[in-house]
Amino acid sequence: MTMNGGSPRARSVIVVDDMTEIRGMVRAVLHRPPHMVVVGEAHDGLSGIRLTEQTHPDVIILDRLMDPMSGDEALPKMREVAPESLIVIYSSFARPDEVTELLRLGADAVVDKVDGVGALEAALMAAPLN
Repeated sequence: MTMNGGSPRARSVIVVDDMTEIRGMVRAVLHRPPHMVVVGEAHDGLSGIRLTEQTHPDVIILDRLMDPMSGDEALPKMREVAPESLIVIYSSFARPDEVTELLRLGADAVVDKVDGVGALEAALMAAPLN
């Protein structure tokens, strides 16, 4: 994506994770070039849906295991609300059959937290915006 002068514009991002530490770590990594600007954070799927409706971000980083609404439950609604957004599941404990189901529900990529934020950053850089 470019602006009039040809320089790339920052991608807008929301981070939906119940752990404050994870949201902070992701935010810190995303500010490195090429810049991604975190325009909002949410602590569960329901607040993540509301934030998606408000911001229509370029990228949604979504955890799976949250209460009262999980990322798995929120994913289809987020895809419906923001069909052009890149949705990356950033969570732990995804079996191959679960990854297949998450992709079917609308995720563009699934990154295991065990692989670290570097793997998340690589996935974001490799994925074109819809």
